[in-house]
Amino acid sequence: MTQAYQLPEFATEIVLSPGDFGVIQRRVRHEAGISIPDYKHNMVQRRLLRRLSALHLQSFADYVALLSGDQATAELPHFINALTTNKTDFFRESHHFTHLDDVAVPLFRSALAQGQSVRIWSAGCSTGEEPYSIALTLAAAMTDLQSCDIRILATDIDTEVLEQARSGRYSASKLSGLSETQRRRYLTVSGDHARCNEDIRSLVQFNRLNLNGPWPLKRLFDAIFCRNVMIYFDKTTQAVLLDRFAEQLKTGGFLYIGHAETLYRLSERFDSVGQNIYRKIA
Repeated sequence: MTQAYQLPEFATEIVLSPGDFGVIQRRVRHEAGISIPDYKHNMVQRRLLRRLSALHLQSFADYVALLSGDQATAELPHFINALTTNKTDFFRESHHFTHLDDVAVPLFRSALAQGQSVRIWSAGCSTGEEPYSIALTLAAAMTDLQSCDIRILATDIDTEVLEQARSGRYSASKLSGLSETQRRRYLTVSGDHARCNEDIRSLVQFNRLNLNGPWPLKRLFDAIFCRNVMIYFDKTTQAVLLDRFAEQLKTGGFLYIGHAETLYRLSERFDSVGQNIYRKIA
C-alpha cells in the first residue's frame, strides 16, 4: 500500500510542469509498460510529491534529474510503487472462482492423478487477496491438497504490496468477500485483523516481477489470472503480453482477465469459454 509521507512544507507551490510530466510518462512506460494518460497529471503530481518529501527535494525537476542520475536504480522501485494502483478484494469477480472450482479443478485432479504438477500464476497480485482466494478455492475442493504437487505463483511489480501479501494479514474490513465458514476454517482472527493460516500461505510463493521485463519462469502454467492489469497498458503492449501469456500456458490452460478487459483484435491464441475466461488453443 502507498505509504503516507508528510508532504513538503510548500507542497502547494511545487508544480509538475508539462515537460517533467512528459518525462515521467515516458519513463514509467519504458520501465513498466504502464501508459499514463494526460488527464492523470494531477494524480501523478499528488503521488510523487510524497517521494519529493521522502527525498527532501524541492522540485519535480530535481526528481526527474535524480531518475536519470546515479541514484536512479535505487529510486526506480519507489517510483513505480508510487504510480501503480492497487485495488483488489477476496473473491473479486466471483464467477472466475466458480469456473476455477467447477471446470479447472477437475482437470487439475486428472493431471495430478497422472503424476503431473499443477501451477497457477496470479500476475499482478497486489496485496494478495487474489492468490489467497485461489488457494481457498483449491483447499475447499481438494482435501488432500497439502500432499499434491500444486502451487500458486503470485507476482507484482510493487514491492510494498508484496510485503503485505506475504504476511497474509488483513483488517476485518477487507474480509467481506469471505464466508463465515471460510473465515473460521482458513483464517486466524486476532482483534480487528485476521491472518491466512499457514497451510494456505504455504501454497503461494510471492515474487517481484515486471510484466514488461524478463520472465524467469521455468514451468508452464495450467491457469493464469491477470485481472485489471492490462487496462494500464496500451494496445500494443497488451497484444505482446497476451502472446507471452500464451507461450507460458499449457495448451488447454485457462486465462482469467478483468471485467473491463478483452482479447478482441489482440490475440487469436485463445477461445472464449466464459465471462472474461479464455482457454489456450493449440
